[in-house]
Amino acid sequence: MNTIVAYPATEDQMSLLKGLLKEMKIRFSVKKEKKKDDSLFTKEEYFAMLDESIKQYKEGKYTTVHNKEELKQFLEQL
Repeated sequence: MNTIVAYPATEDQMSLLKGLLKEMKIRFSVKKEKKKDDSLFTKEEYFAMLDESIKQYKEGKYTTVHNKEELKQFLEQL
């Protein structure tokens, strides 16, 4: 038998689908989807950040770290 995978966008859609499947006596399971990670960027946001970083580098707005101790000091300053 084939499998159907559905991705309801709202709780109402989920409730309706579950009710329909129960009414039709179709066996189903619900898997909780991980919440969207807000730390993820769109492609456009990512490239904009890269462009900004390149601009800052060209303007000399960066820090060079040569060893662990310098890294530790830099991170403590943040």
